[in-house]
Amino acid sequence: MKTKETLALEKLLFNTHGRSMGQYSCFEVTFGERNMWSKGTCERVDYVTYENQGNTFRCYEIKVTKSDFMSNAKKTFSGDFNYFVMPRELWENLTKEGNELLRSYLFYGVGVLIPTVRNGGLEVARKPKRKNVELYDKIHMMESMMKSMSRYVSLECLND
Repeated sequence: MKTKETLALEKLLFNTHGRSMGQYSCFEVTFGERNMWSKGTCERVDYVTYENQGNTFRCYEIKVTKSDFMSNAKKTFSGDFNYFVMPRELWENLTKEGNELLRSYLFYGVGVLIPTVRNGGLEVARKPKRKNVELYDKIHMMESMMKSMSRYVSLECLND
């Protein structure tokens, strides 16, 4: 069950980074394969967007508490641009205490988005660096995103 804070950040993220022309987005995209023949590794990204213009993937990990941020859960940053999305208070606390884990992600080029007070959207607290994602990885990401998006299809659509 998702917390109210997580749902609020998801709504902000969708409203500010998922509603542009030529852009596709999906929550909880699973990268990797798991089937009965292989024990492949699967990683789940909280939110992924794909932009036609520039063939660009953006991956977002939502973290609402310090324990959530520090957990051993895999943080998947497979996109051309990668972000943490977190409350302002968490960002301020992590930077104030000089958190080593946060520092390593920032060094790796992960950006940070936090809610803004001015317009009710998200602002860039730390700009991400572009990664060089290979074409075969992008093809796999597109396939994974399409599989994850299929859960939004309603059976009612098929009955029309």
